[in-house]
Amino acid sequence: MSDGDTSNDPVVVSVRAADAYALGHIAGAINIPWNQIAKPENLAKLPPDQPILVYCYTGHTGEVAATVLAALGYDAVNLKFGMCA
Repeated sequence: MSDGDTSNDPVVVSVRAADAYALGHIAGAINIPWNQIAKPENLAKLPPDQPILVYCYTGHTGEVAATVLAALGYDAVNLKFGMCA
């Protein structure tokens, strides 16, 4: 994520609940709960031409969200093992 070239930085998305996001998150991350990721108003927050890094606590719901986004044509990946790693 940090190779010094900001032009290829991913959009970081926390797919945890809003209260968990409020307790702490990766700097600059936006919060979209995993079970709301495919709602049109949430997809509108995500640029279709940039990589997207999705994360949760353990990686499980992050992978679900990343899979949904990838199926919709986004360049989305999950942070393996989530915040617990």
